[in-house]
Amino acid sequence: MPGKVINLLILCFSLSIGSFAQTLSEKTNLNVFLDCSFCDFNVMRINVPYIDYMRDPANADVHVLATRVSSGSGGYNYTFEFIGYDLFEGMTIEKFADEGPNTASASRQDMLSRLVEKGLTPFWSQTAMINDMELRVKRQLDEEDAEVVAVEDPWNNWVFSVEAGGAFDLQSISKESRLWGRIRVNRISEIWRVRNTFYTRTENQEFDSDGEIIYSTVENSFISSSVVRSLNDHWSAGAFLSFSRSTYSNLDLSTRFAPALE
Repeated sequence: MPGKVINLLILCFSLSIGSFAQTLSEKTNLNVFLDCSFCDFNVMRINVPYIDYMRDPANADVHVLATRVSSGSGGYNYTFEFIGYDLFEGMTIEKFADEGPNTASASRQDMLSRLVEKGLTPFWSQTAMINDMELRVKRQLDEEDAEVVAVEDPWNNWVFSVEAGGAFDLQSISKESRLWGRIRVNRISEIWRVRNTFYTRTENQEFDSDGEIIYSTVENSFISSSVVRSLNDHWSAGAFLSFSRSTYSNLDLSTRFAPALE
């Protein structure tokens, strides 16, 4: 009698495993909950259209948890964790990516899409979706075959921007004008992050009070500068310095200095 009970348990266990494997191999879709605050979902749906995007993680086969932290060079370090649910219970995969400074938004979203694809591959490779997959491997060129192309940056990573604006309000008894300008000079590299800003704003008002002309002028300006150097993959050190003046706040000169540790 005990032998029959053991045989029955083994048979039930085998049937359970067979039913699980059959259900997984016949699965033709993958429900994914993408938990990513910095991902552009419109771009992601275009680049990765062959998964079903869930609004509720309870309905997902895979929960993708994305996080990022700032790097010392001015870029980001990304971590994507792929957590399997239901038929994929117990499967957890992590993928990592690094982003350099001054990365364009379009390049960033393409990189994140490829990262999601790579992380999901172990999941949909167990389903019927593998029949629609194509595998491509980029060949690593030997040093002799590789063509090294040197790209020269005549500005040496320096970026300059100039902004200006103004507004005018002219009435019979009053006149008002506002002018402002801003100049930014920045440089971000793998080691250094330098940022400089100059801003000025002037407001002029003229009132006619019973034939007496009253003038009012308010001037505000400041200069700020920061220099940060990367010490290693996790730490950076530097300093911040600023000068400002304001006739509205009755400040001839205000100075601030602060060390920085990131």
